Amino acid sequence: MVRNILLLNLLIFVLGQFLGLDLSELFGLSAFGSSNFQPYQIITHLFIHASWMHILGNMLGLIIFGPKLEMIWGPGRFLVFYFACGFGASFLHFLVNAVELQMLLKDINAYSLDPSYISFDRFVATRHLTGFLDFVNAFGDHETDPAYLAKSKEYLRAYYVQMQNSSLVGASGAIFGILLAFGMTFPRDILYILFVIPLEARFVVILYVAFELYVTLQAAPNDNVAHFAHLGGMIFAFLFARRWAS
Repeated sequence: MVRNILLLNLLIFVLGQFLGLDLSELFGLSAFGSSNFQPYQIITHLFIHASWMHILGNMLGLIIFGPKLEMIWGPGRFLVFYFACGFGASFLHFLVNAVELQMLLKDINAYSLDPSYISFDRFVATRHLTGFLDFVNAFGDHETDPAYLAKSKEYLRAYYVQMQNSSLVGASGAIFGILLAFGMTFPRDILYILFVIPLEARFVVILYVAFELYVTLQAAPNDNVAHFAHLGGMIFAFLFARRWAS
């Protein structure tokens, strides 16, 4: 099953690259309230990757941690686990995303009622929206111009639609689930960090979870990684692996 998942992911990615297609537009998972959402995306988004680094990182994790789990669980149970972690990852991601969108919409509506250059500049700076900097500079020279005030509201509405229609792609949630299950099932197996530093699997998992919590809470600017999806995959992995181990 690990081999089949690996080959399918690589085949889809290479095909997209060869044909010059942005597969994330059709097969990435859009939010359930988005006009771009299609039911098949719940499955297809797990096989779409944004870049070579994205797919190579995920597939490396799959072939390192997956085979030993499949050997003790069997291919059928491993496949169920893989999809369960992937679905759990996307569920948590979009749950958090829905809350963030509501907060964003509230801020945009408040701005629309009382637009100003200072408020717009603060909005852009807080969210590190570098694509708006040229307009911000021009807006600063026409702070009371009705045309610029109206344009600023259009920009924020367009930004909200963009965020609402953003899609989730990749098998990262499933891979992080596999990582956690490996650490729970084979806690004392020795892994080599950076191929040099020996460390027991349980400690590797703890470090990964700590890192994901840190970067999630930091909400680093321009970070396109769906960290809550990683955590969601780990949560579902914990529930499944714990049940199967008992």
